[in-house]
Amino acid sequence: LFTTLYLLLLWEHSGVERHLFAALLVYALSAGNHHTMIALAPAIAYLIFARQPAFFHSPVRLGVVALFAVIGLAQYAYIFAICRYAPPSYRGLEAQDPTMLLASFGGQDVQRELFTFQPSEWLTGVLPMYAHALGQEMLVGLLLIPAVIGMYVLRRRAVVLTFLLLAYFGSTVFALNMRIVDLLIFLIPGYMILMIFAARGLESLSTGRRRIVWILGPLLIAGYLAWSVRHDGMQQARLAGKTARIAEHVLEAAGKGALLLSPGYPTSATLWYYLIGEGEGQRKDLYVLNDWDPEQIRLYLSQAKQPYLKQQQLHPPFGLRVLVVGMHDSARRPLQSYGLALRPGDSPLLQEVYLASAAVAARRE
Repeated sequence: LFTTLYLLLLWEHSGVERHLFAALLVYALSAGNHHTMIALAPAIAYLIFARQPAFFHSPVRLGVVALFAVIGLAQYAYIFAICRYAPPSYRGLEAQDPTMLLASFGGQDVQRELFTFQPSEWLTGVLPMYAHALGQEMLVGLLLIPAVIGMYVLRRRAVVLTFLLLAYFGSTVFALNMRIVDLLIFLIPGYMILMIFAARGLESLSTGRRRIVWILGPLLIAGYLAWSVRHDGMQQARLAGKTARIAEHVLEAAGKGALLLSPGYPTSATLWYYLIGEGEGQRKDLYVLNDWDPEQIRLYLSQAKQPYLKQQQLHPPFGLRVLVVGMHDSARRPLQSYGLALRPGDSPLLQEVYLASAAVAARRE
């Protein structure tokens, strides 16, 4: 992301076309890096159109771009070799069918979590969470004011300002639309663009008498870092302790012979630690399914198909009790549409999933 942005801004400043092609090549290679790079595409298209609209009318240039795209996607040619020659499992993915791995490359798991928020949730949950994250993430909160100053300074370079804002909002909105636990990782591209604005803002303050900023700046940053590290460390310690207590309680209440449906990280990671890690571990009678959907559970309870447990590298045997960990009452309706229902488990944190209606299950078949 950094290299792509640098080369694009260098091209916008110099007009040297090889800088643009270098940026597009790096961007194409990022197909093997992270899905958040997709969100940069509208900003790139805008910058090229605003700076060199004839680019889109040149078959030669578009052909080079197409070649770059092929080179980037060629990184995934190994999928077909894996499916043909490797064991049935590769890094937790069943590899008998190339389409399964291609779906994983396409972000199948992430796509299920996209655009699931209601408008009211944006106002009451998503945006306040993002504002809190901006204040907590190390330097980001401290540099918000210089970032705003940088945006103001760049107002005279409307193309650059619009490009960076499109890149920022594209990556940030893409991230905030995901109902996933490790959301803060997906916000990193937006933070990087904010740092570009902040650098421009600090640069504008560094002339004449304002050079005192460069004296006070390191002191403020050092103080903020010290506070942030201590604060985040305390928060992480509290979260780890709470998650560990929940995991211990769940494993004790689950008894023997159960398939646990986890609400996600960090609960799943802690359960795996106690089951197969260095904890009280090596529990061979309990299984944890982290990324699950009602259809998987219906098929398992109907003894039609066993889900594959990526971290434990196995298929759980049929006949286990299916216990969901910490499911909210609002999640009952999706289960009911698959012919499933919940009843209380041996702990307030556990509920047992069972086939409520064989007739509904048969109709779905």
